[in-house]
Amino acid sequence: MSTLSPVEILRDELSARLLRNSSYSVRAFARDAGVSPAFCSQLLNRKRALSEDKAIQIANKLKLEATKKKLFVLLARYESAKSADARIELVAQIYKLDQNYFKSRKIDLDVFQYLVDWHYFALLELSRTQGFRSDPTWIARRLGITSREVRGAIQRLVRLGFLRQENGQLIRVDDNMSVGDIPSDWIRLHHSQAITRALEAVEAQSFNERLLSTVTFAINPDRLPDTNKLIQSFRREMMTLLEEEPRQEVYQLSIQLFRLTHGK
Repeated sequence: MSTLSPVEILRDELSARLLRNSSYSVRAFARDAGVSPAFCSQLLNRKRALSEDKAIQIANKLKLEATKKKLFVLLARYESAKSADARIELVAQIYKLDQNYFKSRKIDLDVFQYLVDWHYFALLELSRTQGFRSDPTWIARRLGITSREVRGAIQRLVRLGFLRQENGQLIRVDDNMSVGDIPSDWIRLHHSQAITRALEAVEAQSFNERLLSTVTFAINPDRLPDTNKLIQSFRREMMTLLEEEPRQEVYQLSIQLFRLTHGK
C-alpha cells in the first residue's frame, strides 16, 4: 500500500519529461528544478526531506500546473509535520484537493482515518461498555471530542464494516476484521497519537485513574526479538484480566521500549 510523499509527484514529472524527450536526464531535471544534481538524486531516492519552502521553489521552477503544485506543497508539509493531528488534518486537505491522487495509489481515506486517529478505536471499544448509548452527543462527552467528529467516525466505521446501525442503535460487528497491509508511516502516526494521549493523562488524571511506570536499564540488543514475544503475551494477559464484565470505561495500554543511546 502506498504512502503519502511529494517524491511521487517529482518522479511522475520526471517520467513525463523523459517520455517527451528521450535525451532528457536527471541532471537536466535538477537544473530545471533549481537544485543540485546531488540534492535531486537524494530527493528522488527518499534520502532527503523536502521543506515546504523548498517545495514551493521547486514547483515554481518546474512550472507545475496549479492543482499539482498545491498537492506537491501539501505533501511536503505532510511529510515534515511534527504532530499526528497535523498530519491527519493535512490528509483531509489533500483528499479534498485531489481524490484521484488517493485512488491512483490505492490509499483508502476511511482506512487511514481508522488506523491513525485514536477516537475510532476508542468508539469501537466504548460500544462494548455497560450502558453504552448510540447518541453522538453522549459518545462525544464520554470521549472528550465533538459530536461532528463522532458522526464522521460512525459513518466511516459503518462503511468499513466494523459497526452496523439497526433500529437507531450502533452494533459492533466482527472483532477480527482486517484492513490489509498497513504502511509504516501510518503506524508511526498511530503511536504518536497514543503517546500524546498518555502525556495528557499525566496532567489530567489522578493516580487512581492511570498507571504509568518507567525504568531505564542497559540491555543486550540481541534479545529484542524475545522481548517482543513477551510484550505480546503480556498484552493478551492484561486484556483477559481487564475485559471482564461489567465494562464501564475505555483505557489504552501503551508499552514503550526504545533506545536512549546514540552511536558508539
